Amino acid sequence: MDDDRDSFWPEPLLDTDALGPDVVPEPPAWMAGLPGGDSVWQVPDCPCCVEPEPVREAWSEHQVKPVGGWAVPGVRFGEQAPLPALPGPSPLLAELQVLAARLVGVQASALPGPQALVDAQALLGTLQQLRVHSLDRLADVETRKLHDYAGFRSARAWISSAQPDTCSADLPLARKLRGFPHLKDRVEAQLVALGAASKVVAALGKLRRHVDSADGLIDGQPAGEVIAAVVRNVVDLTCRNRLGLHDDHPLLAQLVAATEQIIATAGSDLEQLEQAFTLLAEHVPASALADCLDEQVCAVLPNLLEDRAQRGAEQAEVHLQRNLDGSGWHLQAELDLECGELLFTLLAAEANRDPDNPDDTASAQALREQGLNPYDPDHLDVPDRTSLRWPRSKGRRLHDALKNLLQRYLGADLAGRRHKQPVRISVTVSTDVIDQVPGASPATAASGARLPRSLIQRWWCNASTTTFLLSRGWIPLGVQHTGRTLTATERQALDLQTERRCAGLGCCPGRRDDPTVTLEPHHVHAYAATGTTNVHDTIWACDTLHHDLHHGKTVQLRNGRYLSQHGWTTDPNGGRGTKLSKTQTASVQGPSAAD
Repeated sequence: MDDDRDSFWPEPLLDTDALGPDVVPEPPAWMAGLPGGDSVWQVPDCPCCVEPEPVREAWSEHQVKPVGGWAVPGVRFGEQAPLPALPGPSPLLAELQVLAARLVGVQASALPGPQALVDAQALLGTLQQLRVHSLDRLADVETRKLHDYAGFRSARAWISSAQPDTCSADLPLARKLRGFPHLKDRVEAQLVALGAASKVVAALGKLRRHVDSADGLIDGQPAGEVIAAVVRNVVDLTCRNRLGLHDDHPLLAQLVAATEQIIATAGSDLEQLEQAFTLLAEHVPASALADCLDEQVCAVLPNLLEDRAQRGAEQAEVHLQRNLDGSGWHLQAELDLECGELLFTLLAAEANRDPDNPDDTASAQALREQGLNPYDPDHLDVPDRTSLRWPRSKGRRLHDALKNLLQRYLGADLAGRRHKQPVRISVTVSTDVIDQVPGASPATAASGARLPRSLIQRWWCNASTTTFLLSRGWIPLGVQHTGRTLTATERQALDLQTERRCAGLGCCPGRRDDPTVTLEPHHVHAYAATGTTNVHDTIWACDTLHHDLHHGKTVQLRNGRYLSQHGWTTDPNGGRGTKLSKTQTASVQGPSAAD
């Protein structure tokens, strides 16, 4: 019988010592009247026996619980008796229940604001600790089959009865975590969140059957070289998600030492990947972790990208149908990687140069001044929505961008210019990919899509290549100049370092695959004060971040640093920051949150 099946159908658990080795027990008396008579009686442990539905229904109706025999409510061979009474909670759990009852009796609204905030934060931390511990308890119930004491066929059925609101993914996660002890230890130490742990477990599950093979190969590549390269990729991924780390940053040294230690231990392929992915989960935000783990999976299995590209090419199709009422057209498409990348690049350019963008910005600002959310079409506090001009939705903006693009292309056959250079597909590819080094991180397009080597080879013949030299902390080694804005090459370097995402923390989704987010370069230190422009002191800023900075707010960036309109600052509540004179270099760095 399958232990994971949600069923009360019994599993033979006969006490053979009491019955004797050759004794076949008699069926319970209540089974005599069932349809089929004695023909429904089945020999225990016989794999040929079929579970007859009448027997299942009759058993489920009985309320007598077993003491021994089959772990099913209402069935026990030899005699029928209730289950023995289970003990109450242990003293520690009983005390916790009392404290919880006292806590829920406290009205949060009656507390002073600061105290309520601190209490809420402490409560969230405690709940996280308890949830992590509860996973270990669930795994223990399943491993030792403790659900038998309550007459349940499986741990899942017991959980559904004991606490129906329990997340359905908790039991599988608890089971899988026991197979990854290093990850489990970091979760219990609250260094890795449960959500991040589930992503790590999923990524490792994709790789488990491909690693530790007898031939010493992974996807046709030498396993040792692949694992070493993928473990070291953790440093690059972490640095990229923190907007770059300088060579003297303590976290960079810590990451390098940790990855080299993982390689030096020379454990199994899966053990090294587990430690590397866990390290990644400790230092990469949860919102970006799934993408980073997928990049690592693709680095281990480069043929996976080829399979994805092939599947996309086979499914590629476009359907354009006119609406029956004549109101417009319906477009439905499945695009392959190349076609999708072309469309993404052109729509992003058109959405940013749309002539209606200023009107959208003005209307959004007017709504904010009235205390309304300009991007909430169902705002309940608006008495008459039709009297206000609302900015276009993202879907409408993309529709208009496509229309403008088609008009311009038909009329002029040009895509215009963006960031001081012609609009074109942009791909970031390392020399390791070009040289086909095992374990190299795959090429990445401007949208964030990872591209197979075969597609890069086809594009390479007609490509315009710009070479960038980056530090170990993923920072372009650029120069400063007296120009007012960044050059086209410097903008590309900033794109490479930040993945063309807004530098702010929480001001916007920060996704690079969202062509409707407008980003502009922002001087950390005002050009009027320094007279220079430097890629190291220039950030990408969305409209919200730009507005906040130019209106006196102090904001936190994704790398943990604080920035005000005067420059870097260590005061999150405001402050004039580090001002520069015209004789000072604009590459001066203020302390980061990690220092």
